[in-house]
Amino acid sequence: MRQCSQLKSASSFRGPLQSSSASVRSKEPAWPLLVAQAQHQRTFYVLTSQQCGTSRCLRLYRSSDIIDSTVEPAPRFTLVTTPPYNRLARTPAGTVMAMVFATANIGYVLEGNSEAFQLFITTNGARSWRLVATPPGDTIWGLTATGTHLYAVFLHCSAKTNGCNSIELGHSSLGATHWSGVTLPFHQFYTNQPLGQLAAGGEFVMFSEQAKRGTTLFISHNGGVSFAASSHASLQSQQGCAFASIGFRRSWAECQSGNDVSLYFSHDAGATWNPIVRHPLLLSEGGFFSPAGSDFAYIDFGEAERNVVRINLGAQEKHGVGTLACRNVESADFMSGSHAYAVCNLANGATELERSIDGGETWHPVTVP
Repeated sequence: MRQCSQLKSASSFRGPLQSSSASVRSKEPAWPLLVAQAQHQRTFYVLTSQQCGTSRCLRLYRSSDIIDSTVEPAPRFTLVTTPPYNRLARTPAGTVMAMVFATANIGYVLEGNSEAFQLFITTNGARSWRLVATPPGDTIWGLTATGTHLYAVFLHCSAKTNGCNSIELGHSSLGATHWSGVTLPFHQFYTNQPLGQLAAGGEFVMFSEQAKRGTTLFISHNGGVSFAASSHASLQSQQGCAFASIGFRRSWAECQSGNDVSLYFSHDAGATWNPIVRHPLLLSEGGFFSPAGSDFAYIDFGEAERNVVRINLGAQEKHGVGTLACRNVESADFMSGSHAYAVCNLANGATELERSIDGGETWHPVTVP
């Protein structure tokens, strides 16, 4: 989970896009953009950019990782297909906004920009994709999936109201053929009171809006059919809070104010939140937060010798475990407490996929074909 932003996009990719297939070949190495693990499985996907003639292609690879091994060789990648990009995605600001996989075979790609988008689904492991019907005129602000449901935050905006005045927390089966949702008032969009990230575990769904009085949580225990709102003054943040759910009751919260990040944990489905460490952590540009069971890895790109920090929930302690030598991280995923992948921006402007199989102590580059 990357900070408290709208959606994690492949922001390092710019220029005309072409849809790719297994027939596309290039001698230049691929530049990784995003990495996404299928929910609680060993399968993961890597989105890359690669030179294709005078333009660039987005290419998608599938691989697997034996997450409990410490001697496993580098993973093998299989080229699969990407969604059919149209005029929208070929604009300079158009890109992949999010990539989510609910299972090894069912996944979603959101393409476009902050004002327009298209959502695609695959049900056969990225061998083919189809366009998902979404409410006309709405923008997707958040997207997540569990093993049974797809959840999205739709932003209702209108020129008549001079902005965005409501949000719909929509839910669907994994097939994404029909949306149902609950509309909630959206008070502070243009007064620097941001929304947090959508988090879900089974039929437990959580979403937040940051206001001056603190964080307002919208929580559903029935798969998004209804939501209850509650205020939490302890979750203070200038940029909003990001959440990650582990099952139905346990959740992490990452609340950012400037370069300071405070971290919290809830054992009771978001009813109460307890700080994990006494003092906020310093976040330099490019850091990320990724839960891994009862521990999580947090990367701070400061001057510390060990910038990969692991925090033990039970002991409420943090300690540096390793160093990831990147200018910043575009995308990262801890697949387990020991295995992790990170897309690193390098000093020369290129990107590289780094891998750890020892809980972030050591990192090694992985070549994507």
